[in-house]
Amino acid sequence: MQMGDAGVLLEYFQRRKGENPSFFYAIQVDEDDQLTNIFWADANSIMDYDYFGDVVCFDTIYKDAECGRPFTQFIGVNHHKQPVLFGSAVLYDETVESFKWLFDTFKVVMGSKQPKTILTGRNSIMSEAISTVLPGTVHRYCVWNIYQSAAKNLTRFFKETETFALDFNQCIFEFFEEEDFVAAWKSLLERYDLEDNEWLAKLFEERKNWALPYVQDIFYADIFNTLLREGVNSVLREYLILEIDFLQFLKKYEEFVKERRYVEQEADYLTSQVTPRASSMRVLWQAANVYTHAAFEMFRMEFELLSNCLVYSCGEVGTVSEYEVAVKDKSKVYFVRYDISDGSALCSCKKFDFVGIPCCHVLRVLDCRNVKELPSQYFLKRWRKDAKSGLIRDDAGFPHQDEQKSSLQKRYRSLCRILYKLAARASENIHAYAFMENQSDQILEQVERILQTKLLEETSMNAASKGQSQSQMPGDGMNNENNGECRRLGGRKKKDATIRRRKQSGTEINKRHKGLNGKSDAVEISMDSNDPPMASNEFPSHARNSSNQFFPSSQSAQGPYIPGHHFGLGSFQGFHGTPQFTQEFSAPVLQQQSYGGEAHLGQAPEIHHALQFVASNSQLEPQGGDQGHYTIPVWDFL
Repeated sequence: MQMGDAGVLLEYFQRRKGENPSFFYAIQVDEDDQLTNIFWADANSIMDYDYFGDVVCFDTIYKDAECGRPFTQFIGVNHHKQPVLFGSAVLYDETVESFKWLFDTFKVVMGSKQPKTILTGRNSIMSEAISTVLPGTVHRYCVWNIYQSAAKNLTRFFKETETFALDFNQCIFEFFEEEDFVAAWKSLLERYDLEDNEWLAKLFEERKNWALPYVQDIFYADIFNTLLREGVNSVLREYLILEIDFLQFLKKYEEFVKERRYVEQEADYLTSQVTPRASSMRVLWQAANVYTHAAFEMFRMEFELLSNCLVYSCGEVGTVSEYEVAVKDKSKVYFVRYDISDGSALCSCKKFDFVGIPCCHVLRVLDCRNVKELPSQYFLKRWRKDAKSGLIRDDAGFPHQDEQKSSLQKRYRSLCRILYKLAARASENIHAYAFMENQSDQILEQVERILQTKLLEETSMNAASKGQSQSQMPGDGMNNENNGECRRLGGRKKKDATIRRRKQSGTEINKRHKGLNGKSDAVEISMDSNDPPMASNEFPSHARNSSNQFFPSSQSAQGPYIPGHHFGLGSFQGFHGTPQFTQEFSAPVLQQQSYGGEAHLGQAPEIHHALQFVASNSQLEPQGGDQGHYTIPVWDFL
C-alpha cells in the first residue's frame, strides 16, 4: 500500500455502494488496524456467479506479470464462452490465513454456494486454504496460469525460438489422450534440449493436477481456451505498476469490466435475433435453436466428426446397450453405454462431463439408434440461450454447503436474490418499472394477509389449549366436567372449598367477591341461574387493542440478533427476523413484537412475531442505542 491508497480505496468503495447498495466490499485489518487484504464485488458479479459459478479460476496475475500491486480476480466463463468477473481482491501476503479469509469472504458473499471446480496457480498454501474453506470443491491447477508461468520461467525460449510457443501451447492445450500428451511432452524436451530443466521436470511430476488427459472427469466449461483467446489480463498489466496512482487503476478496471459486459450484451442480442444456419438434419436444427452461437459451434464441430466414427455393438443387458466406437486415424477405442429407458448415454471420453457438450461418439450411437432429437438432459442450462432467464433460487444449480444455517436465513437470502433479479430487469424500462411498482402494493397486501391469517389460527389454537388446561386446574372454585357444566354438590362440604348455588343480586355477588379477594383455601361462587357461566379465558371486547388485537404496542420487544461476518465498512453485520419490503426502498430496521396478554403464550411450541420496517439511512450503525439493533441495506444479503 502506498501513501494515500487506503483513503482512495474507502472513498471509491463508498461511492460504488452509494450508486448501488448491492455493491459488496470487505476489508481485513491486522493487529495494528492497518489494511491488509481487500475484496470487492458488484451486484452484476454476484448475479453472474449464480448463473456461471460452476467453474472459477482464481487468477493471480501479479505473480507472473511482475506487477507492483498484488491484484487478483475470480474469473468464470459465461454461455457465450466469454470471461466473466465474479470478484476482485488485493492481497497483502500469501499466507494460509490470508487465503482462508479471502476464500471464506468470497463464499459468504456468494450465498455459500461453492463452485464445482476451482482453478488456481501452483501453490501448496493456496491448496491448503481451499481444502479447508471449500470442502467438496475440486481444486486443480489452471492450464492458462501454467502457460503464463512458462512465459516467465522460459523467457529465452519464447523470445529466441518462434516455434517454441506454438509447440508448448499445443502440448498443454490440445492433447486429451494420455499417450498423445506424454509423447508430445517428450518430443518438446528433446527438440529444444530441455531434458535437464528443473522447472519443466517439476511441472511434469504434477501433471495429474493440471494436464487435460487427467482431469476430464471434472467440469471445466472449456475455460482455459476462453482465457487464452480473450487475454483478460493484457489490458490490466500496464496499470498495475506502482508509478500509476491506485485510483487511476480502479477507474481503468471499472471501464474494463463495463466493456466486458457490453460485449456480453451484444452477444445476447445477436443470439436472440439470429439463429445459425444449420442443415435440414433435425438434431442440428434443434441445437441451433437451443444453444448460443459459441456453444453451437462446439456442438457442430462434434457433429461433423460423425462420419469418422464406426460403431460396433457389444451386447445388451436389460435397457442398457453397450457400443464400441472407433475413430478414423486414431488407435484408441471408446465405449458408450446407452440406456433406452431415459435416453441417457455415457462415453469413456467424458467430453460431456468435461465441457458440457455431447461428444461425437455419443452422437454416432444415437444416430444408429435412430434418435433424431436429443433429450433435454443433453442441453446444459449454462450453454443455452436462456441461461440467464428465470429467477434464481437457492435450491437450483449445485448443492449448497450451508445445511447448518437456519431456514429463516435461507428464505431471506433466496427472496433477496429473486427480488434483486426483478429490480435489475424492471429498472431498465420505465413501463416495466411502473408495472413492478404497482404490483408491489398488491404483493405486500397478500403477504400481510397470509401472515395475519396464520397468526390468527395459531393464536386461537393456543388460547383453546390454555382454556382447556385451566379448566382442569384444582382450586379454581369451579370444577367443570367434560361437558363444561358445574358440578352440583348439594351443599356438601369439601375439604378445600364450599360451594353453594342460589339466586343473588349483582350487588351481593360483588360484595362476596370483594370479601374473598386474596383467599385461596375457601372459595364461594354465586351466580344467577339464568346467566351463562363466563369462561376464565374470556375478556370483554373493549379490552382489546383496536389497532391490532394480536400485537399490542405495549408488548414490543427487540428480536433476537443473528450474528454475521464482520467485514468492516460496507459489509453486513446481522439482521432481525425476516423482512418485508415497503414502498420506501430504504434500509430496513426490523422490529419484533411478541404476543401480549397471557404468559402462557410464551411457552407455545412456536414463537410468532410481527415484523415492521422503519426507514433510516443505509449505514450499518446501531439505532437508538439498542444493542444488536441495526439498519441493513436490503441487498447486503446477496
